[in-house]
Amino acid sequence: MDLVHTIDQKIVPSILTIFGATGDLSLSYLMPSLAHLHGAKLLPKEFKLVCVGRRDFSEKEFRVFVEKEFKQRTGKEVNKDFLKLLIYYKADFDDAETFKGLAGLIADHSENDKDLCYNRLYYFATLPVYFESLSKSLKNAGLLVGCADHGRTIRVLIEKPFGNDVASAKSLNSTLLKFFKEEQIYRIDHYLGKETVQNIFTVRFANDLFEPIWNNQYIDHVEISALESEGVGSRINFYEQTGALKDFVQNHLLNILALVVMDRPSSLNPEAIRDKKVKILKAFVPFTKKTIGKGLVRAQYGSGPETKGFVD
Repeated sequence: MDLVHTIDQKIVPSILTIFGATGDLSLSYLMPSLAHLHGAKLLPKEFKLVCVGRRDFSEKEFRVFVEKEFKQRTGKEVNKDFLKLLIYYKADFDDAETFKGLAGLIADHSENDKDLCYNRLYYFATLPVYFESLSKSLKNAGLLVGCADHGRTIRVLIEKPFGNDVASAKSLNSTLLKFFKEEQIYRIDHYLGKETVQNIFTVRFANDLFEPIWNNQYIDHVEISALESEGVGSRINFYEQTGALKDFVQNHLLNILALVVMDRPSSLNPEAIRDKKVKILKAFVPFTKKTIGKGLVRAQYGSGPETKGFVD
């Protein structure tokens, strides 16, 4: 079935600003996804993509950089028309003064035509340490003021991991709520956008063969493997601060496990799915000092064949 013909496109003008546009998340996931949506004509007709990074690129140099990285990471050529959408802005995330220039740039690209007031989406594809300074700088630069006349909205997309522990996660949440309403905040785990992960629902609940026997009477155990062919690569700063354990286990793998073992939700709305997932997570028995040695095997995440999969 052709996805293009199954969606009723009523997407209003939108401007997406990606902070950390030169990072691994942006280049490996966001750019390929946006390029795919562009190729399928699923982006708004009036769409702007502002890419904010700390590298000293001109707009032309950034497009060449994205084109090269796209080919290297996906093995495909990026559409030239998609590259024309890219607007690059160099900024220091901790310098509020640079956000005045960003405000002028966004205004130039989204407010010239008063009949086209744009939705604004800010994607924080950065380390969590920058979330507060980014939010504060956006507010001080007037970039969190919506266009009420046209009913346009402002949203922020927060990439995982969300804090380093419970205390920091609560603190970060409180900080964001000083600048955004809850309905404006989207906490993103890009792993859940993978087609195989999304197909778990179909396999479980829409398959008459599997659905009746998907329980502990017929399934002995579940094994979830996160296998990567790449090493740390350019993600060294991220892994120095976060590490593979927090990157994968507390986000990707627990989410997948919850999808695999949760009960059927009453509907497919986000709240119903969340409630069933939370029920599973609350049922987990935490490790103790006595049990952790029997239930946990540590391994080293390496970038070469001599370290990959090495058990400690």
